[in-house]
Amino acid sequence: HKDCHELDVSLTISPIKGQGGNVIGTSTIARDIGARMRAEHALRQSEESYRQLFERHPGPMWLWDPDSLRFLAVNEAAIQSYGYSRDEFLAMTIADIRPLEDVQALTKSIGHGLSGTEQWRHRKKDGTLIYVEVHANDFVFDGKDVRLVLVHDVTDKKRAQEALRKTEDQLRHSQKMDAIG
Repeated sequence: HKDCHELDVSLTISPIKGQGGNVIGTSTIARDIGARMRAEHALRQSEESYRQLFERHPGPMWLWDPDSLRFLAVNEAAIQSYGYSRDEFLAMTIADIRPLEDVQALTKSIGHGLSGTEQWRHRKKDGTLIYVEVHANDFVFDGKDVRLVLVHDVTDKKRAQEALRKTEDQLRHSQKMDAIG
């Protein structure tokens, strides 16, 4: 630039030919592409930031395709929590982590999308059955409708609630027996 700062430019250089077909000069067009390069850099940084947020989130997360049910991406927390490798996850569908008896309910819910938080059962690689709360959002990713899922294991909470219910039932039964006796 005339004030001595550098510019990012795209050059188009074309030969200028004389009557005999010999090159007698060149025509040069310079386009300032600095704004485009800054925008591309900002986009790459933004994409990297969101990828890191996804990958480093402490809770299991994944993207899946509602048409094929295939996992499209999983974060490290999902790998650690469920015991599958990333490659194993990406070769599976979400039906593969559900108990067989829950798959029909899953397929019925797909067309309706998820609203808010839903509770499901998932099966880990070692066969352990867990209760989870699933938070999901539909959006477009790489031109395709996908679902982003965040999973929270509520197995301990569910078991504690069941134990409390049993204790309350036993207490009511005991009180009835005392009243009868």
